[in-house]
Amino acid sequence: MLSIKSLSISIIVWLFLCFNPSFAQKKSDYVILKSGDTIFTDIVRKSNDFFFKVKQTDTLEKITADNIKAFFIVKNKIPLALKYVEGKDKPVYLTILESGKINLFESSSSNSVAGVHISGMAGSGTFGGGRSSDITYYAQNNGADSLLFLKTNGISKSNAKGRLCFENLISDDKELFDFYKSKEEYSFDVIRAMIKAYNRRHTKVK
Repeated sequence: MLSIKSLSISIIVWLFLCFNPSFAQKKSDYVILKSGDTIFTDIVRKSNDFFFKVKQTDTLEKITADNIKAFFIVKNKIPLALKYVEGKDKPVYLTILESGKINLFESSSSNSVAGVHISGMAGSGTFGGGRSSDITYYAQNNGADSLLFLKTNGISKSNAKGRLCFENLISDDKELFDFYKSKEEYSFDVIRAMIKAYNRRHTKVK
C-alpha cells in the first residue's frame, strides 16, 4: 500500500497529467463485456444509440446496460458506459473518468436558460439567457450494480448526501480518509484525486 506522504501535492499534479484512464490508450474501438472480456471491433452511432460490429456474423448489436460494461471509440478519445442513474427512466451514457476498485463517472447535460425581458424604458431588451451545462459525478464500487451520486454543479440538488456517500466509499482506508478530511474541501479535483489514490493503494499486486 502506498504511503500517504506521497499523495499531497504530487497527486494533484499527476491528476492533470493522467486525465484519461489508462485502458483508453488503445488504437481501436472496443467493448468490454459484462464478463470482463474485451472485444476489439468497430462501433457506430445511430441516432442516440451505439452499436458494435459482431465480426462473426458481420451484423451490428446494440450496446445496452445489460450486455456491455464499457466501450471506447478511438475518435472520441474517452471511454463510455451506459448506466442506470437515479431519476432517469432509461440508462444514460456516462464518461468513465477513473476505473479500479472505485469507478468514477461523469454525466453532462445542456439546458436552456431563460433571459430577463425589460420593456417600457430606455435600454429595454432581453438580457441573459442561453444554455448552461449541468455536470454530475457518480461513483460505483467495482462489481456493484448501483451508482452513488457524489456531486453536481446544478443548483437543484444538494451535494450533502453525495459527500456522505463519498466518505463512506473511502472510509475503510483510514490513512487516506484522514488525509481527505484534512483538506476540508469537497471539490471535483479532491474527489478524483482521492479515488485515484484509493485505487492505486488498493490494487492487488500479481
